[in-house]
Amino acid sequence: MTVDLFHSVEPQLETDMIPAVILMILFRSTDLQAQSVSPPAEYSVRLVDGTTSCSGKVEVFYRGEWLGLCPSWWSIMKEAKVLCRELNCGNPVAESIGPLVEDGRKRGLFLYSCRGNESLFRQCDIRGEPGYCFGEYYHHVICSESVWLVDGAGLCSGRVEVKSSQSWASVCEADFDRQDAEVVCRDIGCGAPAALQGGLYGEGEGQTWDKEFQCKGKESLLLDCDTSDRKHNTCLPGNAVGLTCSEPDNVRLVGGGSRCAGGVEWYDQGEWRTVGTLSDVKAMAAVVCRQLGCGSTLSVLPGDTTRRFGVSCSGSESSLRECLTSYDLLPGLTVICSDLLVQPDISLTDSLGGVSRDHNFTITCSTQPQYPGGSFLLTFTGSNIQQIQPAVNHSAAFHFPAADDSHQGNYSCVYDNYVFSHNFSSESELLSLAITDLQVQSVSPPAEYSVRLVNGTTSCSGTVEVFYRGEWLGLCPVWWSMRDVKVLCRELNCGNPVSESIGPLIEDGRRGVFLYSCRGNESLFRQCDIRGRPGVCNGGYYHHVTCSESVKLVDGAGLCSGRVEVKSNQSWASVCEADFDRQDAEVVCRDVGCGAPAALQGGLYGEGGGQTWDKEFQCKGNESLLLDCDTSDRENNTCLPGNAVGLTCSEPDDVRLVGGGCRCAGGVEWYDQGEWRTVGTLSDVKAIAAVVCRQLDCGSTVSALTGNITRGFGVSCSGSESSLRECSRSYDLLPGLTVICSDLLVQPDIFLTDSMGGVFRGHQGPEVFRGYSFTITCSTQPQYPGGSFLLTFTDSNRTQTQPAVNHSAAFLFPAADDSHQGNYSCVYDNDVFSHNFSSESELLSLTITDLQAQSVSPPAELSVRLVNGTTSCSGKVEVFYRGEWLGLCPSWWSIMKETKVLCRELNCGNPVAESRGPLIEDGRGGGLFLYSCRGNESLFRQCEIRGEPGVCDGGYYHHVTCSESVRLVDGAGLCSGRVEVKSNQSWASVCEADFDRQDAEVVCGELGCGAPAALQGGLYGEGEGQTWDKEFQCKGKESLLLDCDTSDRENNTCLPGNAVGLTCSEPDDVRLVGGGSRCAGGVEWYDQGEWRTVGNLSDVKAIAALVCRQLGCGSTVSVPPGNITRGFGVSCSGSESSLRECSRSYDLLPGLTVICSESVRLVDGASLCSGRVEVKSNQSWVSVCEADFDRQDAEVVCGELGCGAPAALQGGLYGEGGGQTWDKEFQCKGNESLLLDCDTSDRENNTCLPGNAVGLTCSKPDDVRLVGGGSHCAGGVEWYDQGEWRTVGADDWNQRDVAAVVCRQLGCGSTVSVPPGNTTRGFSVSCSGSEGALRECSRSYDLLPGLTVICSDLLVQPDIFLTDLMGGVFRGHQGPEMFRGYNFTITCSTQPQYPGGSFLLTFTGSNRTQTQPAVNHSAAFLFPAADDSHQGNYSCVYDNYVFSHNFSSESELLSLTITASPLPAFIIRHVVVLLILLTAITTSYLYYKPTRRQKRVNRVSSMDLYVNAMEMVSLSSRAEAGPGEERAAQGTE
Repeated sequence: MTVDLFHSVEPQLETDMIPAVILMILFRSTDLQAQSVSPPAEYSVRLVDGTTSCSGKVEVFYRGEWLGLCPSWWSIMKEAKVLCRELNCGNPVAESIGPLVEDGRKRGLFLYSCRGNESLFRQCDIRGEPGYCFGEYYHHVICSESVWLVDGAGLCSGRVEVKSSQSWASVCEADFDRQDAEVVCRDIGCGAPAALQGGLYGEGEGQTWDKEFQCKGKESLLLDCDTSDRKHNTCLPGNAVGLTCSEPDNVRLVGGGSRCAGGVEWYDQGEWRTVGTLSDVKAMAAVVCRQLGCGSTLSVLPGDTTRRFGVSCSGSESSLRECLTSYDLLPGLTVICSDLLVQPDISLTDSLGGVSRDHNFTITCSTQPQYPGGSFLLTFTGSNIQQIQPAVNHSAAFHFPAADDSHQGNYSCVYDNYVFSHNFSSESELLSLAITDLQVQSVSPPAEYSVRLVNGTTSCSGTVEVFYRGEWLGLCPVWWSMRDVKVLCRELNCGNPVSESIGPLIEDGRRGVFLYSCRGNESLFRQCDIRGRPGVCNGGYYHHVTCSESVKLVDGAGLCSGRVEVKSNQSWASVCEADFDRQDAEVVCRDVGCGAPAALQGGLYGEGGGQTWDKEFQCKGNESLLLDCDTSDRENNTCLPGNAVGLTCSEPDDVRLVGGGCRCAGGVEWYDQGEWRTVGTLSDVKAIAAVVCRQLDCGSTVSALTGNITRGFGVSCSGSESSLRECSRSYDLLPGLTVICSDLLVQPDIFLTDSMGGVFRGHQGPEVFRGYSFTITCSTQPQYPGGSFLLTFTDSNRTQTQPAVNHSAAFLFPAADDSHQGNYSCVYDNDVFSHNFSSESELLSLTITDLQAQSVSPPAELSVRLVNGTTSCSGKVEVFYRGEWLGLCPSWWSIMKETKVLCRELNCGNPVAESRGPLIEDGRGGGLFLYSCRGNESLFRQCEIRGEPGVCDGGYYHHVTCSESVRLVDGAGLCSGRVEVKSNQSWASVCEADFDRQDAEVVCGELGCGAPAALQGGLYGEGEGQTWDKEFQCKGKESLLLDCDTSDRENNTCLPGNAVGLTCSEPDDVRLVGGGSRCAGGVEWYDQGEWRTVGNLSDVKAIAALVCRQLGCGSTVSVPPGNITRGFGVSCSGSESSLRECSRSYDLLPGLTVICSESVRLVDGASLCSGRVEVKSNQSWVSVCEADFDRQDAEVVCGELGCGAPAALQGGLYGEGGGQTWDKEFQCKGNESLLLDCDTSDRENNTCLPGNAVGLTCSKPDDVRLVGGGSHCAGGVEWYDQGEWRTVGADDWNQRDVAAVVCRQLGCGSTVSVPPGNTTRGFSVSCSGSEGALRECSRSYDLLPGLTVICSDLLVQPDIFLTDLMGGVFRGHQGPEMFRGYNFTITCSTQPQYPGGSFLLTFTGSNRTQTQPAVNHSAAFLFPAADDSHQGNYSCVYDNYVFSHNFSSESELLSLTITASPLPAFIIRHVVVLLILLTAITTSYLYYKPTRRQKRVNRVSSMDLYVNAMEMVSLSSRAEAGPGEERAAQGTE
């Protein structure tokens, strides 16, 4: 370590220190000659207390002392640039006020100004004597340390030069790529690279760097990048690389409704600060508008009363940070730039699918919502034709009734609006329109629920439209995730989903359909859950989607990883590793919306099943799309297996936390559609926070605070997503979310100093001479005030604590001795956001010289051991962390994952048990926290260990027991696998001949399992190691296999296939109590010698299914609430073999009660009410043959499992199962309560062919209803429970999820609203929103306000029918037909639900519609004379405004045909009438007696007979017209 005497010792050096200084010189000088050192020149500068040699507080040497530089008007392009130049540092990166100066050190110098071209700081204009710094702050400057850009136009452009041996060298273009450029731009405080080219900014005059950079793109500094020797040691002229970075994204305009208008804010020292000024407002505004790409300045408005630091610009600067700044508080500045309005969109629509001559069409202009009002001017560049319309809902539609050649040409939309006392306009792109002749051809309509993307920039982007009942409708925004987008992209044969947003604003009255959800694995969009009839889109927007067009990543873990496939002739081909390099990967990652490439390797994600791409990509790395890259023919036309290239991209940098003083704390914002938007939520805040912290690499979630008053679009996550964009989201404005992550504090620094020359750098690190004083200094970057530093000495329990002053603390040691040798670390602690955070420095290893000690390597970091146990494989878990063994604090742990890894590392056997160890002693409460393991890690340190050491919650450590000498491997769980025993610290398999039932009993008992169930050679493979050479002779009662006797094997060979495999039953450590049956009751787990209650807050379905399975019971019938006992927490996925394989924690959670069926279950189905039927036979489960199971049997099973009526019954519907088949035939009557109550008979045929194991789908139980809302789809929620209907309540945050489940279960579409005001209180229900029925949700008997739900399918479907009074309607082959010239009436009607409303009669053959109010719930539409224009499809749409929302429901289609001349049919009909009349008269004459009285009483006039005859004809006509028209006729009569 080099010691600077004059910089590390105060100028007023005490006289008695001079001998010590001379002594130090004598120690360090080989020729014992003292050197004469001149003091610094007057006005020399230095930077102190920074994180690098090129950052820190500015100090100037003035009259024999170093003085701070007081804040004044400073420019990063002038003053800071000169300072960095004098110190031989790189570009100026930032300038600010440093930390508050300590008492007594407030004096400083004042710098007037620099021109920027001075070589030394003293050449600037420094005025005045030292004085007290205003505000008690000093200037603080950061320069880049090892790289700069020279000869460019600003701070962010120039020739790249790097520091080499204190001189600067240019870099050859061949040694510098896009990833290197990203790091350099970041290092110097600029934005992303914009241009990279040799010779762009000249050659330079010095040497050339002789290395090749190998940056990954994510490093903070160029010094952090790897380098390699250059392949060629020459760099030809013109190849010195030049770089242009974009300007930093550190300026914004807020509160003006546009990114180009508002108050000016500057991102400075981790927060957004208001910018103020007193003069040169126009110059500053010009710089702001230029930096934001917002055009020129239109106005600079006064009146911003916020006061902040001052900025002064000349107007020619590239960015605001190049201007002068001061920390005087000045009035805030509001700027209006010329490009205020976003570019409008222009789109073409028509009713016939194309613009053909004589057909009508519509051109729609629209813009994003910014300001109300405005107008659209539609211009036609082929002529002077212009049309103007006011903007309604930010759009306008221009209708053209009949296309002709005069309409052909280029159109554009100009949006005008008068805002901020100025007129603004913005013009769309051109729409080129061609008029064509109509080619009449028969085209089949698209399939129902087909999808397309329209009005996008590519064929794989645009507004989503769904073909629904004969028309293309937009998709209304609801909760959507990348799962839904993935299905859409797949159907359209596009690549990966890139983004999803709301598209341009649509005009009033544009209906759309609503998608509920996709699972993500569907092939077609129509296979998703599409609910509800078309309605008006909330907010007036449609979904907009962007998929990659020519490339996709498949078979990866998320959107940003997978095998690279490119589109070739509409099919997808994998790419050979040899044809794809880092530059190609950069383009692909960008194309699919991800970050920089992280891994690139052949075979990484499998081979794929199709063809291989036959070209070689030659991307430069800066292309936007893979289609933009050049390609060349492949040199070798073969691609060997295992070489299909796999790519892992980093997650996109589209999430940030703002306003929390740290990148790991603050309000959540998401970069969406070109701007940062607030993220809001009502529920699952912890899941969202977990994803945010994970994506930002900020550790785990500490807290997720509500109360952010900024409202943002809604996001909902499960918590397992890789990035926030994989979550579901909606555009409802919800309360903003504030997140605090665990890695809040940056890592502190630790360094060693002395004032006597006793410190020097040895081979193993710093060394101190015995008897010399030394100081260990702890420091951290300024984030939050206060805090303290704990200096730990890992070789003993000695610690020292000091408060942090100016973010640092110095620990003085007066005389070094042997006790000081060891490892030191600084732990910085601070209470922020009502939580304690800590961060530990790296270790400082200190050696005291002349100490003769043997060097012993310490354990590897994060090694593990078990201590204080009964064997070497049991005990308390301890982890070696930064030089000391720390206990492992209890957290959520799984025996199948975390414990399994620990046993593996210690070369122990199977995990047997995991628990809390004994209470730890006082003063030893510190421990580490393990986040999670996957279970396949070889070492514990490969798991995810988060957070610094802290005090263990509850005062306990983890305690683990592994088997010591035996294990089961390659099995399905903890209790099955090939038997292996430990021999000389390695594992050997056991021959079947040497292992019997008694040996198996001991092994199963030692591993914590039940009795042996299967024992067979080769059952779980052979293994790859040696074979055990002994024969076990256990008696079956031993506790451990080591306790058993052994004997030499008679035959020393073990033939292949004889390595013994063992299956033990699951342990009998779970029971259900208090339910009157072994298959019902509260869940208890036998743990540490006693039965303990099992609790849970979520995943109750998974735990219940597992408990029922482990106990040999049937399916889960219900998970009722009300268990007031609290137990330790358990969390299961549902796939575990037993409860002990689940994760658990020792937090006390509400107890869990489970009811299972006893003799029947449904397995491998999608819910509780579907699956393959299995019945219990001799304590095992068997499938049932389809021939032995009918509808009545199904009714009993559905009833026993608490489901509704049978919906589907079919052999092979849910697979075959792997066991035997039931040998009886059920003979249920359908009214039995249990399947056990049904009669059975022997099966006639004793075989059941494959594919006949019966599968059953029951409908959802009819146990939920909505009451008091006038419809079965609206009202207060009630649940049928324990023989009565009970009110359901929910917490405010969960009401939407519960409502979604209710609407889904009732078949009522999606949720429209959850109105407040239900004063009835009911038991609490909590849902995730994805459940199939309400009974799958969690519930408790806490009384909460009742829940009222309004679903989208509120209105019943209306009826439509046709009537006439002239006999012109008859039933044809294709439906009702109407004679030309006859009048007819179409009647719309609906069941009485709500008063009022109206009927819209739509005619799909044209744009004609008619509307009438609903009178007595119906409306009649009269057509006076039928002609060909009336032929087509009609439907009735009933609209009504109910519950403050508009609802609509559409009838079925009525297809009407207009026939030719009706004369033949007219004649035939009237001949029939005359014949009927004649027959009636004859019959009456013969029947009636000729008495006068009878004639008077029974006289039948000819008119009566005619009426009767006409009624008969009418009945005949009604029979022809069908049921709809018949109902109409009855209504008319």
